[in-house]
Amino acid sequence: MPTKNLFSSIEFYFWFLFPTLIALLASVKSLQFLWSNKSLTNAVFTILIFGTIAFSMYILYEIFFHDAWPTYLPHLGIMLASLLCFLQYRYNLNN
Repeated sequence: MPTKNLFSSIEFYFWFLFPTLIALLASVKSLQFLWSNKSLTNAVFTILIFGTIAFSMYILYEIFFHDAWPTYLPHLGIMLASLLCFLQYRYNLNN
């Protein structure tokens, strides 16, 4: 799909841009948690979050810019990364 048609489509914003912003927020918060409390557990959380987000964003890119077959897998990955970020927040709250 050409980029001009993509930006005029409402589903681009709901299915690509909004999840991308959520993924960006989760990755930034995870880095902030790692920076404030340098521990092995925070490092593992950050690596898992970044890996999940990288895989999800790759699939979203393929879906929207290379017309791949649509799937909910990247959205589930971003949801998993957000859940991991929340667990990292709860871990840092207790320590």
